[in-house]
Amino acid sequence: MKRLILSLLLIFSICCSGFAKELEGKDLEAVYKVLNMKLPAGNFKEPAERLAFITEFEKQIIPLYDDISEEAKIICKNIIALDKENCLDKKQKSEDRVKACVAEYKNFAEKNKNLSSYFYFHQKEAEMNAAFYLSLAKQLEMMKNVITDYKALEVINPENSECKFFLGAILYFAPKIGGGNKPEGMEKIKSAIEKAGCDYEYATAVITYSQFLYEEKNYDESKLYLNKALEKYPDNNTIKELKEMNDAGYSMFQIEKYKKAKKKK
Repeated sequence: MKRLILSLLLIFSICCSGFAKELEGKDLEAVYKVLNMKLPAGNFKEPAERLAFITEFEKQIIPLYDDISEEAKIICKNIIALDKENCLDKKQKSEDRVKACVAEYKNFAEKNKNLSSYFYFHQKEAEMNAAFYLSLAKQLEMMKNVITDYKALEVINPENSECKFFLGAILYFAPKIGGGNKPEGMEKIKSAIEKAGCDYEYATAVITYSQFLYEEKNYDESKLYLNKALEKYPDNNTIKELKEMNDAGYSMFQIEKYKKAKKKK
């Protein structure tokens, strides 16, 4: 997880301005349905099993595409496509498939104005995946003004939990000289919990907030938030494993140390 967040510092650069309409009704329901798929998908340890689960889910949601807007359809399709791609090993991954997602977002944005914060957010998620195929120099170039740009996206929709979550993560991990601010980052993550519109948004934010609290040595409150997540999602293996890590003295940002310590036993 830490590796993912650190990567975000390198490659997320959002250039949005003005005010946008927001997804609602069946459009928002469809996007939330796809996001919520990530929770049970994460229970599969084997990437092949996770890929099979996502592929089966995709078959079930395709009929919904006839009842939603093209914008929502593009978001749903590409969240699934990138999740499937991330189940593959290095040899199986395809730069062309990832770039196709980026191109679909870009082409639609060029032809349509007043798009939602959900569209812009997941467009940049696709660009994040594509950035892994760029040189380090180009990734660093994308990092410039990342906090300012992400705050601009938050202005478009202060209610978007995912936007608040990623802004909070960036603020927490960025160095002070680069605009980082741990207390503000934690407040953004806490706000993401309160603004969560679906299970995935809530679980992601509350888990991360619990681990930030753990990093700050606020162990009792950290345990309180993690237990909230476990009570709400008792079958979620990720939460169970995090509880074991915390009980053993490690946060989720120390997973490699935890694995090494576990092997020695």
